[in-house]
Amino acid sequence: MLPGVTKRPDDLLDAGETLIWWGSPEPRRFAMRGAAIKVPFMLFFVGFSIFWMIGAAKAGGFVWTFGLLFFGVGLWGLGEPLRRYRDASGMRYVVTDQRTIVAAPGWQKSFLIRTLPFIEVNASKPPLGDVLFFNVEISNSEGPNTIERDGFIGIPEAEAVAREMRRLQAAAP
Repeated sequence: MLPGVTKRPDDLLDAGETLIWWGSPEPRRFAMRGAAIKVPFMLFFVGFSIFWMIGAAKAGGFVWTFGLLFFGVGLWGLGEPLRRYRDASGMRYVVTDQRTIVAAPGWQKSFLIRTLPFIEVNASKPPLGDVLFFNVEISNSEGPNTIERDGFIGIPEAEAVAREMRRLQAAAP
């Protein structure tokens, strides 16, 4: 069995499943995924809304209050890494002999090992890595939706976990 870092997740297993590996994301790595693009954009968004509200306030009246909506959206976007950091503490990643599971309080995603379209490793920042094995569609109001690869984010020994998942997939009926 590969090493896990959280308590044994027996509550996520179906009858007859064998637990192979379990773990959870490293909170900082999980929180910062995608932040390199979002945070600078949101800083600009907040800064521009402040600039606009000051200019509108100089003109008089209450038009400047419309800028509060944009300011709030910018602050919400800047807070995403903090929310993701908090969310990481409750997440659990599981590999069984039949499924992979990504679970957090209130939701769970489960994928049959034999139907995974890909199993990739992103080990760009050792000692942590990502094991990517499903796609998430991200809606975009400005154009076509984008596809982002997702899976077990910010785990130690990502290569070993992916190797075990590939072995299970090859052995699956």
